[in-house]
Amino acid sequence: MMMIKPLCKYFSDSEKDDIEIIVISKRKIKQICPIYIRYRQSANVESTVNDVKKYLKSEFAGDKDYIIAAANGSHIIGFLHYEKEYSTLRPAYRLVLKAMFVDAEYRKRGIAKKLIQHVQNTAGNCEIRVKARMSNPASPQLYKTNGFCEDTEYMHLVYKSNK
Repeated sequence: MMMIKPLCKYFSDSEKDDIEIIVISKRKIKQICPIYIRYRQSANVESTVNDVKKYLKSEFAGDKDYIIAAANGSHIIGFLHYEKEYSTLRPAYRLVLKAMFVDAEYRKRGIAKKLIQHVQNTAGNCEIRVKARMSNPASPQLYKTNGFCEDTEYMHLVYKSNK
């Protein structure tokens, strides 16, 4: 049973689910592992609990990473993982959204929007960046309808070794 004070409570848009937005702390990483595995499976990446725990422990080793989650009772149904980084060009912090996922049976209820809005409301003057997977057309659209726009300053390039 989760004993975390909610950041905020709301009813989802399409049904009267009692949803809470909560913070996942370093000590509560184990709570997020099952949904993080489902997130990876949605991208056709198989993971074990140990894989995810190891990854999250490394992410939380510093004080830059944050995870907020949507919970329906004691069941975590979605999360947004982000980090705070210092810009290399501007003397300012920015937030980088690293991963977001909502369980399939809870989609289209405004949960992803609430997670994004929570980060936007707490960001202050910080810029917020996100890379949306092109293979998931709903992802870029979700961000665009929540105030994000395409980056006109940088082209994102990827190098993949042939080895």
